Amino acid sequence: MSPARSTVLGLMLLGALLLLPSAAAARTVLLQKDGQWQLQVDGRPYIARGVTFSGSGNSTAYDVDCARLAALGVNTLRTWGTGSETRLLLDADHPVISVDAWTLAVPWWEKHVPSLDAYGLNVYGGGIHALPAALAQAGVKKPWFITEFGAQGEWDAPRDAHGVPREPTDAEKYAAIVDGWNTALAPHVKAGRCLGLFVFNFGASFDHTGLWLGMLSGSSTRPAWWAVREAFTGQKPSTPLPRIDAVAVQGAVREGPTTWALVHVDVADSDPKRPGVSFAYNFRSAATRHERDEVRRLDAQPGPTPGTWRVRMPAVRGAIKLYALARDGAGNLAVATTSAALPLTPAEPARPPSSPP
Repeated sequence: MSPARSTVLGLMLLGALLLLPSAAAARTVLLQKDGQWQLQVDGRPYIARGVTFSGSGNSTAYDVDCARLAALGVNTLRTWGTGSETRLLLDADHPVISVDAWTLAVPWWEKHVPSLDAYGLNVYGGGIHALPAALAQAGVKKPWFITEFGAQGEWDAPRDAHGVPREPTDAEKYAAIVDGWNTALAPHVKAGRCLGLFVFNFGASFDHTGLWLGMLSGSSTRPAWWAVREAFTGQKPSTPLPRIDAVAVQGAVREGPTTWALVHVDVADSDPKRPGVSFAYNFRSAATRHERDEVRRLDAQPGPTPGTWRVRMPAVRGAIKLYALARDGAGNLAVATTSAALPLTPAEPARPPSSPP
């Protein structure tokens, strides 16, 4: 094998940081033999089992974050952007990759920057099964990373009757990650085409993107947390995760200026202490990007029958995404979504039958 250009900190231009005790001193090279590519760290084959990294808090938590991720089988992080060291990395001794969605940039890369050492490709949902064939059809010979991956994204999701993109269920999100690594990519990792995967995203934000694709929500773990562990280590959760099987708006009542929706929630009772249920909403038609990504908590009260809740509706006009959330005693958070067009129309009160003439 003849080494390609060496890397520092495991493809630093990916923003990747190797989760190794001696990461700063690790020597990383990209090798090719008989048409197969292999990443090596300190002379040993290395497959990037990674996540994109926003962190669970500020930088003081990074050491704890890295230890927790290492326990999931994660060995590489991808961050966004570099800093003053960028120019130092762009020299002949370090490989350079470029990152884009799907294969959209491949023709441009192949024509204008043939010196790139590898490609970074972002793909979500079932597209990961079709991507290798698309690369082969494009005649790609270079190795590649999946630099972002997760369940089907909002941009590809079908819309419901209110025009709100349908968010995959927690079970679908979990399955997408495990299947993506173990089924879609495994043959291409073995064949030396795919150098690794980065699941999106290790972050703790309570917002639209975080609830859809994140591994954490505040201090709670989402199904993606456990899916990453199963994909990279083969370990399934030791106990069943909380699950919301259904959420539906069944009606509304008005009390003065306030409208209360009657919401049915079917929670799988896997915890001896029934998971606590709460509600929130997202308004994608809000004026600013920040507001469009916000998820705001809603007041709720137990409803008139088991499994129902009275949920105070926000004072907005248009379609909202309504979240039902259930957190178990172990800190696992289940989420299910539906939508509602506001303002809701309260049911007409029943009228007494008219007397015969």
